[in-house]
Amino acid sequence: MSHEDIAAWEGFAVALAGASAVLAGLVFVAVSINVERIVAVPGLPGRAGESVIVFLTALIACAFVLVPDQSATALGIELLLLGLLVLALLFLILVPTLRVPSRQPTSWHAARVVGILTAMLPIVLAGGSLLHWLPGGLYWLLGGVLAAVVVGTANAWVFLVEVVRDQRYRPIDVP
Repeated sequence: MSHEDIAAWEGFAVALAGASAVLAGLVFVAVSINVERIVAVPGLPGRAGESVIVFLTALIACAFVLVPDQSATALGIELLLLGLLVLALLFLILVPTLRVPSRQPTSWHAARVVGILTAMLPIVLAGGSLLHWLPGGLYWLLGGVLAAVVVGTANAWVFLVEVVRDQRYRPIDVP
């Protein structure tokens, strides 16, 4: 992939970096509105952190694309390392919360895992592709960044609406 090929993704990167930054701000607003409810339910504060991290990862990945005259190899290494580091961080946040009793169905926890993988693995694959390990190039990044927007926005909805509306987002009373 040449400099010109990477430069062709500039419009995408600018648009999605801006959208990710705005949506990360939405998560902060959503959490601040319902902070007492979120803090009271084990696992929800971590999920809020995950949401911000997912949006910031999309923003950083897009920022890497915008570095002028960067080689495809350098971009590949950046995306690969970013995706792997963030994937590890998100699982460090997620795994302990899966062991905590909650009112939320197991399917919700599974959806959370799938969401993280759907957003982060394509970023890793984009990096690998730019290093010539597999085909696809920055089209993998497209999938990862768009998945990150969907996952993060769904979480923002949980923090704005569902923690107020749905009884499954209530703490379990300890006798």
